[in-house]
Amino acid sequence: IFAAIAFGTKFISLAAIMTALMYPLLLNTIRGPGLHFLIALLIAALIWLRHKDSIKRLWNKQEEKFDFGTVFKSNRRRRKEALSPDICFLLFQEILVFS
Repeated sequence: IFAAIAFGTKFISLAAIMTALMYPLLLNTIRGPGLHFLIALLIAALIWLRHKDSIKRLWNKQEEKFDFGTVFKSNRRRRKEALSPDICFLLFQEILVFS
């Protein structure tokens, strides 16, 4: 979901926000209600709070688009990249779902 939105819109923040919104809904649809759904909602709310400035910029059409071409070229030169906290949260959620 994240990759499709990010590549389609070129807005990384929008991809993170929409993935955070969709994840609890998809989790509830697939696994049904439970504690995992409440934890997913809490994590989604934290991601939304962390991105409130990005939401304002998106709403005001001031958010910059991400250029994947330059990133892929620069990553060839330097292979070691740190994962952002949002990506770590999403990866952690995926691990919880499949365990």
